[in-house]
Amino acid sequence: MELMELVVTFASQALRILGVYRPPPSVKNRIPESQFHNDFSRLCDNLSLKNTPILLLGDFNIHFDDPTKPCSSKVLKSLNAHSLVQHIKHPTQRHGHSIDWVITRDDTDIIRNLTVHVLDNQMSDHYWIHFDLILKLDTQPCNVTKCRNIRSISRPEFVNDIMSSTLYTNPPSGVNELLELFNTTLCDITNKHAPTVKRKRHKKTKSSWYSDEVKSAKIERRQAECRWRSSKLEIHRQSYNVTRNKFNSLLKQMKSKYFSELIQLQSANPKALFSTMSSLMGKSPDAILPNLNTGNDVLTESFNDFFVDKISLLRNSFVQPASNLNPPGPDNIPKFSCFTPFSENEILKIIKNSKPTWCQLDPVPTKLLLGHIQYLVPIITKVEQCLLSLKTWINNNMLKLNNNKTESLVL
Repeated sequence: MELMELVVTFASQALRILGVYRPPPSVKNRIPESQFHNDFSRLCDNLSLKNTPILLLGDFNIHFDDPTKPCSSKVLKSLNAHSLVQHIKHPTQRHGHSIDWVITRDDTDIIRNLTVHVLDNQMSDHYWIHFDLILKLDTQPCNVTKCRNIRSISRPEFVNDIMSSTLYTNPPSGVNELLELFNTTLCDITNKHAPTVKRKRHKKTKSSWYSDEVKSAKIERRQAECRWRSSKLEIHRQSYNVTRNKFNSLLKQMKSKYFSELIQLQSANPKALFSTMSSLMGKSPDAILPNLNTGNDVLTESFNDFFVDKISLLRNSFVQPASNLNPPGPDNIPKFSCFTPFSENEILKIIKNSKPTWCQLDPVPTKLLLGHIQYLVPIITKVEQCLLSLKTWINNNMLKLNNNKTESLVL
């Protein structure tokens, strides 16, 4: 049996394509049929351990249309035992037999619109086989993050926009108007020089068998490959081959060790064991969904009743307090009668000593704020001074504070 294997990768998926040719037994080649059955059985055993989709095709010189023959019967039994299916049901040559096969897993639907065409004036005695190959991209969950290219900001232009804005030329006197203008001005200027860009990043889960030793061997292999591609020397190519074989051997060893221990650990749990074996062979479990024969209204009401009953049971399980705690009276509430204004140097010191963290709600990234803080401190100080007008509101509404707590308002 002659075999050629090709692995096609696209995105995060892979397809294993195998081309097979079986020379028909004859007196000249002296190849017994038993040898092909043994080779084909070992090939199916190896393919069953792969978790990628499989496309096995070629000229088998076996009559699929006549399963009563011993040779055809043995191959069909081997396909059935390894969960493989043959898709061609029509003759593929002039003598009226199906000797060209297209084989895939029985749980994958990657072959569509398979047809056998008889072309005019064709040179071969085999017919033309055409089919569509359906490959589904893996829709892995991804995180959408927002970022800015702060390094591309021109510092003189950024400062010029701040100094020429209404925030500097004509700031309002009210604290609410000033804060709103402060936020909107900085947001607009930041979006002008470093607009927000969305990036999709796929979630990467570290495999359980991936250890520090495997990581070091992978880095060593990559370094050897870069060295060889840069120099094109034979000694570097040989060094790369050694590190590559070392990494592949270590990877196979770690995978074998991990799954052997996992299967041994799950030997007493058949459900977990079958789930592990299904994942190793690339079989995904079917999702068990609720029955919708009763209608969407009944299903939604059942979900609602379940959670309502659950909350009621939780409430009833709580022990009711013996007596209600009375809140403190208004006479015991301390009053915060005045604010102590901050100077520009104090505000600058507080901002520089703060943690350089920020979120998407901030008008400007902290790193960008600290880089231009000398131009923004006067505005921040003015906001802090405007907050002194809150004294009247605090006194009228009796701001409640703890007795042992001293608070100051810091922007």
